[in-house]
Amino acid sequence: AHMAARLTRGGHGRLVVDPFCGCGGNAIQQAVSDPTGAVLAIDVDPHKVAMARHNARLYGVQGRILFVVGDALSLLPRIRADAVVLSPPWGGIDYDDSGPFDLSRDMAPCCGFRIFEAACAAAHAVAYYLPKNTNRAQIAQLAARHASRACELQRVVRHTAASGSGRKPT
Repeated sequence: AHMAARLTRGGHGRLVVDPFCGCGGNAIQQAVSDPTGAVLAIDVDPHKVAMARHNARLYGVQGRILFVVGDALSLLPRIRADAVVLSPPWGGIDYDDSGPFDLSRDMAPCCGFRIFEAACAAAHAVAYYLPKNTNRAQIAQLAARHASRACELQRVVRHTAASGSGRKPT
């Protein structure tokens, strides 16, 4: 909810693109947070798009989300939006067992820098969900590639001893 609110600060009625929508969580949250806005949700997997459509119906926002089955990297250069929410697939539950996450090597479907540059071409405001163990120097490189040359980092702790994971927050 926080990220959705940050993307619409300064007004409502924004067009937000979710180029890796998966089952629709970020697209739905954006539609809920900005009731006068619209969301373009893209995913290459038609089954995930079908799940996202179903989930949007459950939340009553299906009329404000346009779902597209397609390759986000080929579509983003042709889109102009107010914001892009990037949450590309970056690994399974063991993504953090192999040391620092490398944006040029470990990101799917391609280099994390290329994904970011495609998003920046579509909108000035970009939110990029990255693994907690992402190489910090590479995050600084991302900021340097943005027109503002700045970034905001937020840390989300999900694994705690209280949740039964047996892992300590990092």
